[in-house]
Amino acid sequence: MQIIIVLYKARLEDCESYRTLMRNVGRLCVSWHLMLYNNSADIQIPQGDYKLIVPAENRMLAGAYNEALNESRLNNCEWLLLLDQDTQITESYIDSLNHFFMSGAMVAVAFPILENNGLHLSPHTYCLPLGPWFFMKKLNNHGVVEGCVSAFNSASLFSVSEIEKIGGFPNEFPLDMLDTCVFYRLSKKKKSFFVLNSVLQHDLSVLDYASKMNKNRYLSLVRAEKRMAVQMGIVACVALKIRLFLRFVKQLLVPSKRPYSLCTLKAFFSRL
Repeated sequence: MQIIIVLYKARLEDCESYRTLMRNVGRLCVSWHLMLYNNSADIQIPQGDYKLIVPAENRMLAGAYNEALNESRLNNCEWLLLLDQDTQITESYIDSLNHFFMSGAMVAVAFPILENNGLHLSPHTYCLPLGPWFFMKKLNNHGVVEGCVSAFNSASLFSVSEIEKIGGFPNEFPLDMLDTCVFYRLSKKKKSFFVLNSVLQHDLSVLDYASKMNKNRYLSLVRAEKRMAVQMGIVACVALKIRLFLRFVKQLLVPSKRPYSLCTLKAFFSRL
């Protein structure tokens, strides 16, 4: 199994994923290789028992994941585990991975349930024509699932061969909506998925408008949503337009989100 942790503006000693992975990775029932991908060249990461990649420029998530995909081939790994820097790896999660490996389930991706202070973040199911903007349903059942599924990248275990079949991680979504696009393409190919019997805590920056969001980041998210809707079709485009208007109204009512309301309104009136 190939593992990648993507770092951005973080020292290794402050990386929750690395600390907790090293604490628990010895429980894994399969061999593994670790890659650290440091997207902040100005922050020094020491050499260690891992492959360290420091690109000349920030290649965001898609670039990092495709680098790890290449490394997976070199190491003859069947599975690629993606980790961001803020996910806490637990004994329960490692045990659930072991259970999955021993089950022999033939799926494209295995992933845990991600929460943030009791809020269910991932995974969900949704209606394929509408896209992930309406009628999303929490997915809490463990085991093999089918249909249109969406899950976060972090802590997800991808089949290397299945990702290769869809052309790798799409560079047109370098950061935002990358996970949505990958799961959408796998769902369209009628692939199966596996929900691990594990719940992890995850820090989602786009939820924190007060300290982790800015207008450039928000505009990047909206542009990615629009690109994703166009790929999904006209019904999804209409659904996104409705969602943008509802988001605009909500942002007007919430002080921490109000500075972004004009950006949302402009996106609503702009062409997809």
